[in-house]
Amino acid sequence: METQIISLNVRGLGNALKRKHVFEWFKINSFDIMLIQEIHCTDDVINSWKMTWNDPCVFSGKSSQK
Repeated sequence: METQIISLNVRGLGNALKRKHVFEWFKINSFDIMLIQEIHCTDDVINSWKMTWNDPCVFSGKSSQK
């Protein structure tokens, strides 16, 4: 079986509706590994996003800078 990997540049996930749509799209398509680039997050929102995702996830380069 092949591993399915996707990488998506979302150009920010600060908007709750956009974040919901991105997370739902990923869950519906059930890739094995999902990479989300340019999320523009801060430490304050990471735990909230992890609870929203409700599956194992890792965040790297936490910065709100473009």
